[in-house]
Amino acid sequence: MRRLRILYFLVCLLLSPVTIVNLAKAQMPQRGGNQVAIMGWTDDSHYQIRNFDSNKNLVIQSVDIKTGKAVVLPPSKSEREVLSQALPAGITLSNTDVISPDKKSAVIIKDNDLFFFTTGDKELKRLTNDKPPEINTRFSPDGNKLAYLRTDETDVPLFTLNRLDKPDGIHGLIEATPYPKPGDPNPKVKMGIADIATEKTTWVKTNYSVDQYIAWPFWTPDSKKLASTLAFAKNYKGKLYLTHGDMDDNVHIQNSIYLISRLEDEGKVFQFMLYPEGRHGWAGAKATHSRNEANNFWLKNFFGK
Repeated sequence: MRRLRILYFLVCLLLSPVTIVNLAKAQMPQRGGNQVAIMGWTDDSHYQIRNFDSNKNLVIQSVDIKTGKAVVLPPSKSEREVLSQALPAGITLSNTDVISPDKKSAVIIKDNDLFFFTTGDKELKRLTNDKPPEINTRFSPDGNKLAYLRTDETDVPLFTLNRLDKPDGIHGLIEATPYPKPGDPNPKVKMGIADIATEKTTWVKTNYSVDQYIAWPFWTPDSKKLASTLAFAKNYKGKLYLTHGDMDDNVHIQNSIYLISRLEDEGKVFQFMLYPEGRHGWAGAKATHSRNEANNFWLKNFFGK
């Protein structure tokens, strides 16, 4: 009996902190977007507070610190809302459209083409006019140029899908979409840089005779170049291990050679492993060797083994 009492006492002792913590949490106000909160200063004599009005609607009030009088502030419009309202009648911003860095212009994607709009204009300015869709659009930081990818799937075979994510959800919807299987032609992708003032596009030279990887466009801060790994080689710090197959026709070996040369010019320390006859990946003994080398690199440089 005494043992049972001791056991009961120990169980109560263990559970009591949990109960106390839960009780404390239950009495603490939960923070979130629907709580009363100080938002900041309107000016030197007024502060803003998120509060509830007489109808229990969440509002922002400006409070006079001397009198305590509160005035409800009209809801402010976001920059996206202001730009959207400035668009010509019948045109709306979608999630795929791209807004300029200054939030005063936008590129509207319509019928697989790019259209430019800036606040004050009465109509859209057409930048492209072709059937292949333009994707991955990026404004230059100064907002004067536009980099994008054009993907031509004309030669890509169609793949049939049974869509079950439509409203029916049971019988599905048959959809055919371009999708390359092994050995099939891939989409032809090239990068264009559109000058918004002249509405002209300059195309980056692309060799369609081989499969090449074209990355998403990113601009340097001065808007003069599209970002390249080479531009950041001088800032490289840490440990770097590169591998490449000399027959890779997707990401050409010359890309690694350019990077290696720049790293050497900058006096950077790194490791490089070349796999003869390797393509965009390798199998067999080369795969085992690559995996072991990568594991050794991690163990040595990050775990000291």
